[in-house]
Amino acid sequence: GSDADIVTDLEQVLMFPDKVQKRVQAWLERDGVSQAKKAKNAVLLQEQAEKSGPGVLDTLVRELSPDLQGALVSLVKDFLKQAGKVPETEAPVLQKLPEGNLVLNQETGNREFVLDEDVQADTIRRELEHDAKVASGQVQPPDTAEGGELVGAGVGASVDPGPMGEQIARAKPVRKR
Repeated sequence: GSDADIVTDLEQVLMFPDKVQKRVQAWLERDGVSQAKKAKNAVLLQEQAEKSGPGVLDTLVRELSPDLQGALVSLVKDFLKQAGKVPETEAPVLQKLPEGNLVLNQETGNREFVLDEDVQADTIRRELEHDAKVASGQVQPPDTAEGGELVGAGVGASVDPGPMGEQIARAKPVRKR
């Protein structure tokens, strides 16, 4: 765990039997200290990630420039590929669509939609711009951003109610018995 002490010298285990001391001596000779430090750092990172909660990475990444964000995404994708979490090869494209591709998942045999990265980046950019406008008071939520798909149709907008809305407005109240 994160509170574990790493044995760096044989003098730290003199109170233990000779058998333990010999094992520790062999471990020290095999560079066990650096391996233990790496393992402890991994535990510390994991504990920190658990404590940080959702959105922390997003907040940290927003502070980076766009080119560093791209490099970070590439680095994470490579890491996930090496860890076996993401397939090394791209899935075969069954159909190209304006917003992305319909692909065949090799493992499950199911068809999946993969959003085009440029479309995804543009949508994220517009959402972040809108969030910044809301934060600075330029727009009042729930207002729409540059596209209705981001936030909604807008609550305060004067919208023609249409024929169904007119019928509802003219309807007599119903009394319950």
